[in-house]
Amino acid sequence: MYSTEQLVDRVTPVKDQESQLAVIPANPLDLPASTFQEGLDRRKQNRAALMTWIRDALVDGSDFGKVHIASRSKCQASKNCQNPNHFSKSSLFKPGAEKICGMLGVTVRYPTLPEYEKAALTGTNLSQIIIRCEIVDGSGRVVADGIGARIISQDNGDINKSLKMAEKSAHIDATLRMAGLSEVFTQDIEDMVQRREAESIQRAETELNTGFAGISKTQHQQLETKIKELGLDRARVKDWMAKASHNRFTSFLELNQDFYQILYNKLEQFAESGSMSVKEALSILGLSAFADQEAIKTAYRKVCIKYRPNKNPAGLKMMKAVNAAYRFLKETAYNGAEHPIQEEVNTDFGDMLNDAINAVIGLDGVSIEICGAWVWLFGNTRAHKESIKASGYRWDNKKAAWYFRPTDSKNRNKGDWGMEKVSDTYDRGTL
Repeated sequence: MYSTEQLVDRVTPVKDQESQLAVIPANPLDLPASTFQEGLDRRKQNRAALMTWIRDALVDGSDFGKVHIASRSKCQASKNCQNPNHFSKSSLFKPGAEKICGMLGVTVRYPTLPEYEKAALTGTNLSQIIIRCEIVDGSGRVVADGIGARIISQDNGDINKSLKMAEKSAHIDATLRMAGLSEVFTQDIEDMVQRREAESIQRAETELNTGFAGISKTQHQQLETKIKELGLDRARVKDWMAKASHNRFTSFLELNQDFYQILYNKLEQFAESGSMSVKEALSILGLSAFADQEAIKTAYRKVCIKYRPNKNPAGLKMMKAVNAAYRFLKETAYNGAEHPIQEEVNTDFGDMLNDAINAVIGLDGVSIEICGAWVWLFGNTRAHKESIKASGYRWDNKKAAWYFRPTDSKNRNKGDWGMEKVSDTYDRGTL
């Protein structure tokens, strides 16, 4: 592990008649071909030996490890997550860096550390710390250096802890540079995640301290009334609010004016999929109960192709149900591992809806509405009663209309709603 300058120093000097050293080229490409090739071969062999030693000597979980980097809004499983895409590349930890430096016979020093120690002793108000680490060989020559930074607010003002954490990051950075291990390990991702979280908290506190315009009592009442009018699940609305605000708002009374408007406008979209359960949403997209968000996206693309209006007479109506299902699963951040469904999901339900619509789409005088996972028929249905009934539709006395829906599904608090109320709420046109 030597730099170009050190390689040049090791070349056998050639003396002239006056016993003076010959001029050695600064660019390694200007070296004699044999000398250059010998250097490459030696480094190749040494690097192979180093990588073998690293694989044998470093311990996963102690000297290095992968860090869960997915945001809490995306995955709350943390270290117990089973999705490999939610983890970083292997991150080198301080014990691993110390082992590598010890094996290579080098030591570390922190030339900028005394300045921070002096500042701490004199009571200087510091907000962040930047430490430089130098790695030196047995001759005292610097073979690599690295930088480590730390925001003191991350450690609740504990300067001693911030200094140690910055030293650790600088040491790891210098070790990666010295041994050329960036292809194997990354910088200490755990510190980076903590720093981003601290910065986010700091920004939120600044915003709150510089004037927080909360919602009024009237706005709170309007929000509660709107949720009730649309027949929405209040807990579901609050859950979305907490996730969308990264847990900054967990109660309606905590809302500021900006997020209040976002949430209030979002209620109409919730209503469009409000008569749909997770089980039905998965069924419409042809998914099992264990689908994650990536599988949901893939299925949505396939279903969009399947129900293209120019290929399928019922495509225009089906896409309303498909879009409602996709939006519902996104809003609830559905993940099969985190939101288990005990009963079996009927993955043929999307085709059943499509067949049910196509069976009645040509009936004269019959209008069709899609409301969440329901298909409603009204108009001149009496003349086609037997055909409608044979297609799997059932009669609703209160609404005086025919509907199609899985036999095991329940009406979610819409029993007292008339068709006019249902149509107005879900903003569905007729066909």
